[in-house]
Amino acid sequence: MLELEVADGDGSNVVALREREAGAAAALALDATLMVAILNEIDYPLFVLSQALVPLHINKAAQALLGGALPGQHRPEDRARLAEAIDGALQRGRRNLVTVQLAPGDRHPTPLAVIPQRDSLGRAAVLLIVAKPQLCPELTLQGYARAINLTDRETLVLQGLWAGLTPEEIARERGVALSTVRSQLSSLRAKTGAKDLKGVTQRIGMLPPLVHALAGKV
Repeated sequence: MLELEVADGDGSNVVALREREAGAAAALALDATLMVAILNEIDYPLFVLSQALVPLHINKAAQALLGGALPGQHRPEDRARLAEAIDGALQRGRRNLVTVQLAPGDRHPTPLAVIPQRDSLGRAAVLLIVAKPQLCPELTLQGYARAINLTDRETLVLQGLWAGLTPEEIARERGVALSTVRSQLSSLRAKTGAKDLKGVTQRIGMLPPLVHALAGKV
């Protein structure tokens, strides 16, 4: 801890300095806590690694998807590809996008962004961003429905659209007439401000995330 010599001998300046340092440390701790909370609200699985590849933070979405394990560790070719991308980020500040297998037996590799970062002291770090397992979580969809005052039946139609169902399939699944679903679709377009059904689904895809408070809790 930095201390100053004081001429008056009562130590008041040193005490004041220590108090300022304690306040600064508390502010830094608050900032770190706030940053962790912010990262946990992002629905992309995120991994922050130090230059020594020590995990500094794994957000809730990553914990829920992979249990906190680093991605791309199941196949030697994935490990080599990811290691090369991380080295490029740490040593040359290069951004990259690679594909890795998240779980044994996955038929399709998952995209993963590798982003170079630096802390306030200039130390290199790397951010790994894994593709989202789903575009719009159920909680986000429900929150949007409430925000634009959808009825319960209109919300069911919205959920059906987002699941990729046609109006005919929604009507058949709900056991109602197609004309009823079309009327509710008309109301959906009016409330969302979309010109057509494609516009409705595009608005859903652009929604900010609402991550469940218990998501990824371990």
